[in-house]
Amino acid sequence: MKKFLTILFIVICLLLCTSFVEAKNIDFTGAYFYGFTDSIAAGESTITREQCSAMIYRILKQSDNLKENIIDDAEIKDISSFNWSEKAIRYMVNIGALDLEDGYSYLYREITRNEIAKLLVVSCTITK
Repeated sequence: MKKFLTILFIVICLLLCTSFVEAKNIDFTGAYFYGFTDSIAAGESTITREQCSAMIYRILKQSDNLKENIIDDAEIKDISSFNWSEKAIRYMVNIGALDLEDGYSYLYREITRNEIAKLLVVSCTITK
């Protein structure tokens, strides 16, 4: 029953997400998915909170759907300007799509279905 409710929740979230975003063709001029430095995509591996946030951020950016003028006031203790995903993580935290726990984003933790659903719904509904 719990698995059914989780799947139902994700389906409802995706339906809500698509109803708020204007359908349009997106010309992907850049990649939204990058492999690792050793040229392996690792498609069978699990995905982290950092990787999922970065992919959604890239899709929103390339489709010109990033919300402008968000207030970057979150203090994220485990990210720096040297981090490859800093802009994506800051964006997702500041729009409320990615939760912090005691100021930490736990970038390298595997992402849960609930977190993916929240990332999709919030990032789709908060766009321009």
